[in-house]
Amino acid sequence: PSTYSLNLEDNIVPTVQCLAKFWGTEAHAMIDIDGDRAIRDENGCLFKALPTRSNALSSQLREYPAVLTLSIEGNLRPTIEFYNKTGYVHLDSGGRLIPNEDRRRDTLIGGGTVRGRYLATSLYNRLLPRWHYFKTQIEANSTGTNNASILGDPLCDIDGSTGMSDEQCVQEEQLRPPLHLLAGSSDQTFCAKYGFALDDYEQYRRVEGGKLKFNTQFANWIKTGRPID
Repeated sequence: PSTYSLNLEDNIVPTVQCLAKFWGTEAHAMIDIDGDRAIRDENGCLFKALPTRSNALSSQLREYPAVLTLSIEGNLRPTIEFYNKTGYVHLDSGGRLIPNEDRRRDTLIGGGTVRGRYLATSLYNRLLPRWHYFKTQIEANSTGTNNASILGDPLCDIDGSTGMSDEQCVQEEQLRPPLHLLAGSSDQTFCAKYGFALDDYEQYRRVEGGKLKFNTQFANWIKTGRPID
């Protein structure tokens, strides 16, 4: 119901366009103020029909329409950047999904797309603490190989090529926690899956969570000028 209160031109259209790039499709439904490219339905709304190739976009939105209520600058872009930098998706410099078949082998990381509900997962209260805690545990338990460095650091910029060997790519895939655990599970389930002590993780989140949030927002402030909360 909250989506009905959104302004079509100021909120829904820009959000759909952002999500379309992230999901590797096109947002052809739009408002056209001049009326040249859009048609008006019986309710007076301007729209343009979605072609078949945009079915992926409409399917994602139908599954989790509340994603439209997220702020582009405050929620979507920081979370999209996290998923890109941690390898769950691979985006070009314009923020558009690079399909698997268009990637070189040394950049073949991630499973394609991220569901809308995982874009709504709290970046600062869940994704960042879990990711960094997971990295610290992998590093502490590794022998001879710095597995945490293979996983990368979402607080650091990366370019389009990982520079990793085929063996490292396979290793990275095996090390990275699946999204349904990282973004969609409870703390108890996440810790139980990997044998982490729940109390230890909760203590880590309390101590490090604020630092991770500040570092991420500071990097975003440098890049975009968006104020730090």
